[in-house]
Amino acid sequence: MIKTNFHTHCVLCLHASKMPVDYAKYALENGFTEIGFSDHGYIPRSFMSYDDYIKMYLPRQMTRFDFENVYLSNINLAQKLYGDKIKIYKGLEIEYLYGRDDFYLHLLSKLDYLNLGIHYYSDGKKLYNSYDGVTKDTLKYYVQTAIDGMKTGFFKILVHPDLFMFNYQSEQGPLIFDEVCEKECRRLIEASIKYNVALEINCGGTQNIKDVNGKIEFVYPRSEFWNLVKEYKKARVIIGADAHSTNALNGENVEKIIQFSQKIGLEVISSIF
Repeated sequence: MIKTNFHTHCVLCLHASKMPVDYAKYALENGFTEIGFSDHGYIPRSFMSYDDYIKMYLPRQMTRFDFENVYLSNINLAQKLYGDKIKIYKGLEIEYLYGRDDFYLHLLSKLDYLNLGIHYYSDGKKLYNSYDGVTKDTLKYYVQTAIDGMKTGFFKILVHPDLFMFNYQSEQGPLIFDEVCEKECRRLIEASIKYNVALEINCGGTQNIKDVNGKIEFVYPRSEFWNLVKEYKKARVIIGADAHSTNALNGENVEKIIQFSQKIGLEVISSIF
């Protein structure tokens, strides 16, 4: 089992349960030594078009009010109650938006860390959803967004870096990890090393199992991606529960990913601090 986790959500993101104080108590009772809270950070309405904001961001993030008045105070309470027995960190999982450095610096003035999650990315004209079918033509924009985000130094972990495989449309068929994937993933892995950002093996995708050319695979994490990571000895790899409930901190999905990482032979770090 894992004893640390830096990818933890709570009810404020509108698709999880419990509050940080509940997770901290559960983690302590189950032998964890560190827990970091990284619920989906708010994106200001002024940062994007009305349609993009309503369709893509609003349904899965806390409000600025909740961040400043509920989220942070509840983590403070968890630290007060349990901080002498378990290390508790304040963080967020958030998209990378170009030209908004002051926003990320503002967040980091209140937090210990940020996780970078690429759920949405742009080609400069159109905003794409990473779940809706990345193609060989749009994958480069997904990867470039991740690279440019890591380059800022704002982020400790790139969570679910292989999320693009959720519905990837290759020329050979859906979900096939092709030469385009390999080329772009090597760019991403090499950037993570250059900018000292950990790559997360995410436990949240193990329920999505598909038949890929006769081979049963998680949609993510994908063995092809992580076999590439294994080639890079300086790559930093961490397991993230992506917990949306307290028992997901040490549930079946976590055990599957521990076995997955051991089968590939990945060296996994336990902390980003």
